[in-house]
Amino acid sequence: MSDSDAEQAQGLLPDMTDQLTGPYLDLVRTLIPDLAGKVMVFIDWAYLLNCLNAIRSGTDTGIIDVAKFGAKLVGRRRLIRIYVYDGKIERPPNDMWRERQAGQQRFEAALAHVPDVEIRWGRLQFTEGRQPRQKGVDVLLSLDMLRFALKSNYDTAILVSGDGDYADVVRMVKDEGKRVELVAFPESRSWTLLQAADTCVEVDMAFLTDCWRTQVYESAGPGEDGATQSGGLFGSRWMEQPLRND
Repeated sequence: MSDSDAEQAQGLLPDMTDQLTGPYLDLVRTLIPDLAGKVMVFIDWAYLLNCLNAIRSGTDTGIIDVAKFGAKLVGRRRLIRIYVYDGKIERPPNDMWRERQAGQQRFEAALAHVPDVEIRWGRLQFTEGRQPRQKGVDVLLSLDMLRFALKSNYDTAILVSGDGDYADVVRMVKDEGKRVELVAFPESRSWTLLQAADTCVEVDMAFLTDCWRTQVYESAGPGEDGATQSGGLFGSRWMEQPLRND
């Protein structure tokens, strides 16, 4: 297919895609990738890890591969970028949290080398009782979703979260003519958020079968050989209690 033919097809076929299903739609998307539109993925990382901790058995040791997970959600559509949102640990109160802070830094360094993936930080602070509280993570994710929609950086936003606080920004994004796909665990999702999104993909262990890393994210530094370790901040059980967004 020549460039001129492809451009003509892109102008004619969008109205027909609603009538195409199954292999016919897959064929069209393969021939003309941009027909399916641009997609950005927004991942509430603490939500994802907390849900995994709740449903996994004690023998599970793998962790999510961000790139594989995002690619599976996007499918044959055009991926623009995957954004991961989490709270950066500030002033860890004890050795356990200092170790987790080091793991978080390794995770950040490792993701810096993964194409089309960017991590965005809020803050993780601690109460007087040493309970962790996220600050600004939900606001940052919401602002990014909205400003990228206003700039038409994407046609579809994939939101990985179950937090009902995102329902308002989902509606705003839809008002800009964008599509919002929610990705959530059925045991942990807000009904308000579910109603606001255009559609919902339910995640379970079967869905994640081909999205695992067998090793912890690690970044080699001075004097290190880059060998991975089991456990750590981004292993299967880095969080013992759910985080609260303030």
